[in-house]
Amino acid sequence: MLGKPLRTVLPVITAGVALALSACSAPSTQLWSPFDDEDDLATAAEDPSVPSSTFSAPGQQTLTLGDSSFETAGSPRFTDTGTAVGRRVGELQSDLVALESSTNGSNSRLQQIRAQSIAAAQEYYGIIAAINARLQVGTTPGNPILQSQWAEAQVALDSLSQDLVGLNALAGDVAGDSAMAAFLVESVRATYGLSGAVEEDHRNLAQLEDEVQQTAVLIDRLLTEISEDITRQSTYLSSERANLRVLQTAIANGELYGSSLTNRVSLRGADAPSLSPYSQTAAGRFDAPVDDALVIIRFTSGDVRYRQPLYQAVASVLEIDPNARFDLVAVNPQAGNPAATAVAASQARDRAEQVLRTLVDFGLPASRVAVSSQQVADAPATEVRLFVR
Repeated sequence: MLGKPLRTVLPVITAGVALALSACSAPSTQLWSPFDDEDDLATAAEDPSVPSSTFSAPGQQTLTLGDSSFETAGSPRFTDTGTAVGRRVGELQSDLVALESSTNGSNSRLQQIRAQSIAAAQEYYGIIAAINARLQVGTTPGNPILQSQWAEAQVALDSLSQDLVGLNALAGDVAGDSAMAAFLVESVRATYGLSGAVEEDHRNLAQLEDEVQQTAVLIDRLLTEISEDITRQSTYLSSERANLRVLQTAIANGELYGSSLTNRVSLRGADAPSLSPYSQTAAGRFDAPVDDALVIIRFTSGDVRYRQPLYQAVASVLEIDPNARFDLVAVNPQAGNPAATAVAASQARDRAEQVLRTLVDFGLPASRVAVSSQQVADAPATEVRLFVR
């Protein structure tokens, strides 16, 4: 659980919004606002040439695959000794040649899939970099050029998905070769027990056994590396699909955010019990000191540009504590009569649901956010407050 935050209030960004970000602190680490004063904030809101460190997205992840090659050396040719054991050696040698041919073919398929994946990843990187560069300097919400580029990035990622399907199919084929290699090892060893062999037959069997075992080891290594590539590529695709969803939201709003919050949270903590120090009544109303809020969004007009600071605040918390959970509180002022107060409470809940959808669009699991309501008599307007548990 993060310690009690040290409050830092940001001035108004645009007409109709007052947003406060607190500097939450762990025992030896503090979150900080990227804006130190009102001039810095005005510059960030109005000047697209503001340094990239202010709204920069985290570095693009790279797709890392194995680079080993698995070529067999080729089995030796044995002279037929004319014995029954000699003929059996010849049959086993033919099986080994077929197995080696299959292994070499699997290796070729692996290298081809890797090359395709790297090419698709490079294309994807280039498209994402172009989109982020345009968002960095500022653009119109829903820019159709960026939307078209986003669709191209989706196609490149789909190509990587097809490569993953190919890797899984290849893993199944190599697993079959591994079973065949194990069978050949046992068959060679069983041939030693056949009668009617000459000394040359046993010498050939010993050499054949070595070749089969070497091929079996090579196949096992091939299967292991394919499995590792599948794991890497699956993790990468999952991460980038989440990032694409956030990028789609960024394009729709004409703002640069960063990587998906899904990639910042720890799944180990997804079902952890609540550690909130605040009280919540059975009626679902939330009672917490306003000074402890991480973010306060004040809705005094219909157009409140809160998404960028909200993303930065939550992302900073998750950098410190990937297991962090949040409480989202809808705050409504007390109106002149019960009917007006009820309308204000309904509006506050709608605003809180809107902010929750924004957090989900950013990739924060909805299970990490508890939503409640609170009526505050002296609240200047409808507010949504976000607390760190």
